[in-house]
Amino acid sequence: MIEICINKINFFMKTTVIITVSANGKILVADNEKHQAPQEVFSFFMDKAKSAGNIILGSTTYKLFSAVFGLKDFLSALDVVVLSNKLEKSPDYNVANSPKEALDILELNNHKEAIVLGGVSV
Repeated sequence: MIEICINKINFFMKTTVIITVSANGKILVADNEKHQAPQEVFSFFMDKAKSAGNIILGSTTYKLFSAVFGLKDFLSALDVVVLSNKLEKSPDYNVANSPKEALDILELNNHKEAIVLGGVSV
């Protein structure tokens, strides 16, 4: 797990990017839904997202978290933005076609910090 904080000049939102990859470069969960990621990974991202009040996810990660891992209630308490060129907006989440658009959505919703969680695509 890697955490990267990005602060841009003239951009007032702290952006924390949490990348979950395994030692061999594969995505921890997307390649194997039965893989049990360490509880520390879930605790870390959940604490960060809860603190910021939002999360930006790829569509695969969103589906895994809401359906497979049963985190739909947790996600429903957050301002969720799903990165996708195929999905349409839902009552459960906003959709952005790019990371910049996702950050713009959160900025319009008055967030001062953005949490981005993903694997290779994100």
